[in-house]
Amino acid sequence: MTQPKSHVLSPEDAVWLERLESEIWKKHIDDPHNPSETTWYDETRKLTPEEFERLKMLILEYELPCEPGGGTFGFGFSLYVFNHPPSSGMKPQGLIRITGGHLEIEPGHKNWGKIWDTFEPFTHSARNKELLAAYGMEAPRGRKHYEY
Repeated sequence: MTQPKSHVLSPEDAVWLERLESEIWKKHIDDPHNPSETTWYDETRKLTPEEFERLKMLILEYELPCEPGGGTFGFGFSLYVFNHPPSSGMKPQGLIRITGGHLEIEPGHKNWGKIWDTFEPFTHSARNKELLAAYGMEAPRGRKHYEY
C-alpha cells in the first residue's frame, strides 16, 4: 500500500474535527446503568458549506479512510471518517460521522440519491478501498446494502 503524503493530522485539524463532531451530535443515555445498550445520538445542526468543504479537503489531503453507513435510526446514509492508526497492526480510529441530515440537502427518501452521490466518491474510490483493505476493514458495498 502506498502511504499518504502525510497521514498524521495536524494538531489544529484534529482539534477542529473533534470540536465539529461534538457540535453536530447530542449524546443521549436512556439508562445510565446500561449505557452500551441505551446510548443513541441525535443530529444537532447542519454543517455549514465551509465546514463540509474543509472536511472534504481533509479527507483528501490526509487520505482519511471512509466507510458508508446507514443514516440516523437507519434512514438515509452516513459517512464515517477515520484517522490512520498510530502504528501498524492497529485499526483506524473514528474521527467524525456525518449523515444526510447534516448536509444542506432537503431530508426525505426522495433525496437519498443526492446524499449517496455526495458520500460515494469518498467511500468507493480506488484509494479508499485500498486503505480499507490494508487496515482489514470491510470493502464498501453498493447503495442497496445501506438503504432501509
